[in-house]
Amino acid sequence: MARINKSEENIFPMPTGSYIVGKRYVYINHGNHYVRPEDKKGDKRGTRGYTGHDKICIGLLVAPDNKNDRRFYANVRYLQMMQGNDPSEQSDRNDTKVELSMLSDVAVFLKDYISSQGFEKLTDKPYKVYQDMVKGDKKHAAIPPRTARLVLVTLMSKTHEMAKEGCDEDKLTDHIQSEHCVNKKTAKDLASMYLDLFSEANMKSWDDAAESGFEEFCEYEWTIEWDGDSEWHSKHGSYPCHASASLTFQVQDAQLLHNHLSVELRANPFLSDEDIFDILEKEICASLDRDLDEYCDSDDYYEPYLDDFVGEGTYDSEEAWKSWGLELIDFSGSGDIDWERY
Repeated sequence: MARINKSEENIFPMPTGSYIVGKRYVYINHGNHYVRPEDKKGDKRGTRGYTGHDKICIGLLVAPDNKNDRRFYANVRYLQMMQGNDPSEQSDRNDTKVELSMLSDVAVFLKDYISSQGFEKLTDKPYKVYQDMVKGDKKHAAIPPRTARLVLVTLMSKTHEMAKEGCDEDKLTDHIQSEHCVNKKTAKDLASMYLDLFSEANMKSWDDAAESGFEEFCEYEWTIEWDGDSEWHSKHGSYPCHASASLTFQVQDAQLLHNHLSVELRANPFLSDEDIFDILEKEICASLDRDLDEYCDSDDYYEPYLDDFVGEGTYDSEEAWKSWGLELIDFSGSGDIDWERY
């Protein structure tokens, strides 16, 4: 094995999916291969074939005795992969100029990604961003893995945050070149892409769009359909209970609702009105599940009257909904006990 550079500049976080072999060597699975029944060894020979992994070593742990330290010194192979120069991909290699020309597509992808997922996703889930880039979608063509890997490592080093804060191009270029061992031309192209992405025009469009979905949500009434199951535990056994309801809400206090959704809106201020509905639907249905469990368990002698529970709308969670800024304006439902089950 070639000598590994053990300087601070060559330390990387262990990538998703990597694992440790021999207490200090960092490996990743790099491909698959099929093992035929006749190729299996020992007493396994002739039994069913399987798909195995091709693994490669990408470096050494910085602190093998510290289980909480997931950093490693990268070897040449890993640096080649991050720069898109992996020898195992020679047959798929395109001209560098063609690869770098894909950065304009990356910029479009990232702009739309931020507009739907929020800025923090680039920092908190860079590998998820990478996966979505190479997969593509109905609106965006798949980004070649080599280009996507370049973007991934720059996201991991928070290059996008420097660009968002107004870093000048020369400083951003130097940062990319020193952090990721790429040549000056590649670093400059990446820096230019990030600065274009966080241009004044794009920042203004994001500012204008921020929380527009929340504002739209507050203008309408929303109906939630709930189905819940529980059990009544009597002295003679347990009986399944089922209830369902249709509940219509309107926003009574937008500020209270904003406070309730502050974490979600801070993570992604571009949530649509339907995104917000999905969040609240899950919370309200979960609170109704708890209400139903408590109602069914309140008395082990008298059976629960589920039609009353649903039909009267006397839900224990209604006070919590009010504290979220929501008002229950209409409801209907039914419930029953399965006496024949036991």
